Amino acid sequence: MFSRNAAIVASCVMIAIAGTAGAQDGKVGLTVSKETTYVTSPLSPNGTIDYVEAYNELRGKGVSPEDNAARDLAMAIGPRLFPKETARQIRHVLGLPENFEERKGFVPIDEFADSPASATRMLLRATSIPWSPRMMPELAKWINANDALLDAVAKAVEKDRYFMPMVPHDRYSTIEDALGPDMEVYRRVAQALACRGTMRAASRDVDGGWADIMAASRLGRLVASEATMESCIVGVHMDTDAANAVRGLLIRNTVPADKAGAFLSAIDALPAPCDLPKAVDVGARMHQLSLAMVLANAGPEKADELVLKAKGPGEGAPTSDEEWRWVRAMINWDTVTRSLNARCDALRDLARVGEIGKRGQALKSMWAEYNDLCSITTSRAVSISAALAAQKRMFQAVTLALLQDPSNDMTALSSRITSDVTNLMLCAYIPPVLSAMAPRDGLRASWTVNKVALALEAYKSAKGSYPDKLSSLKVVDEDLDIEDPCADDTPLHYWRDDDGYMLYSIGPNRKDDGGSSDERKSHDDIAVKRR
Repeated sequence: MFSRNAAIVASCVMIAIAGTAGAQDGKVGLTVSKETTYVTSPLSPNGTIDYVEAYNELRGKGVSPEDNAARDLAMAIGPRLFPKETARQIRHVLGLPENFEERKGFVPIDEFADSPASATRMLLRATSIPWSPRMMPELAKWINANDALLDAVAKAVEKDRYFMPMVPHDRYSTIEDALGPDMEVYRRVAQALACRGTMRAASRDVDGGWADIMAASRLGRLVASEATMESCIVGVHMDTDAANAVRGLLIRNTVPADKAGAFLSAIDALPAPCDLPKAVDVGARMHQLSLAMVLANAGPEKADELVLKAKGPGEGAPTSDEEWRWVRAMINWDTVTRSLNARCDALRDLARVGEIGKRGQALKSMWAEYNDLCSITTSRAVSISAALAAQKRMFQAVTLALLQDPSNDMTALSSRITSDVTNLMLCAYIPPVLSAMAPRDGLRASWTVNKVALALEAYKSAKGSYPDKLSSLKVVDEDLDIEDPCADDTPLHYWRDDDGYMLYSIGPNRKDDGGSSDERKSHDDIAVKRR
């Protein structure tokens, strides 16, 4: 049980009566500027930023319903794409018809199949190899059941503009927990397109199969363009599924040599893949700042639940409104937000470094810094209350520590609570950004390998045999990149083997495993081997 500092409690009462000490009219002592809040509007009544609405304004600017691929995707996929509680609001923003919620739409494989787990494994396999309905009949029936819908999705992703509004589920929503589309539904739709593509290619409809796989890639890239960390990470996985499907066709000699040049051009015509630096600069930044606004607006108990996913009832009496107003006034919010912005700047700059080797040491240092910071904040919370720390109620712990501190040195108390809050905020969101870099690197390597493999087929079609070295492919595509994205300033590994070849990237782990991608051995090379 915590005992409040009597002087502090008395000052809290005086604040409640007089509205002094920075808490007048319930305002948060925060400077609204590019350097602190990143955006300057819209403002909530207490002077904080409504980041969900700010994000919607930023992303939706200049996008009409007619130009918006999100509207056509919603019409194709149906109401399953959205949480039921927000479907009506999203329908209004996207200009969807009144009866939208009554549409049947997409049928997920786990609801269609008799054995969902087995069907899901088949789906993952079918996205990476050419296959026939005879091999996986249940999967083929599922594809056929969604056939018209997949055609509509393939048509929808031909548009270049994409804006899907976020809907706050309550007044404390952050960028990442606001209710948008169900990303798992998006990924299943993309996988359905990719495995329909590999099925069509196996049945000699190579053009139709290729179109499906390109549509799956475009869908992933449109989703990633939303520039939140969740949409970027999911979009990378969707795009990777499409890249794996292409590689599966190449490995099994399903791409006719005379079509390789056209297919290479089709890849070049795809929209830009996930822009991770932008996702960090905009989505991650606005999310971290919105976490700070949750604390400012809701208090420590609610912030622990929303920001740190705390469980359990906490310890001692909850912070009263008067106490929180006093603590909130003690926090230097400009210092907090400037620190969050500085960390986002560093993460964005790190994500901009294309060479993995050059990025590697900085990445290790940032992981170490993050682990040290979290260790410090955890130790601090444990020293205050082991029970609160075990429940992840860190904000409550540091708030109660301030309220029980016997010191009357307001400057020192303000510095301490500001440092505690800043450190907790920094620990809340760094890992997703750092963890997103390896999948992004793997995606770049996958498409690089695919494009070079297509160029090898086009070269053989023109010259009668594969080249001795990759630099000869410039006659096929003078802009072709043969560098391994996972090995700084080093070309992809390549050698001829009788009438075939071996081509591979060393993968995000930067270890040459001889072209092996055996997860059991931690091998992640990305390879095309032709015999």
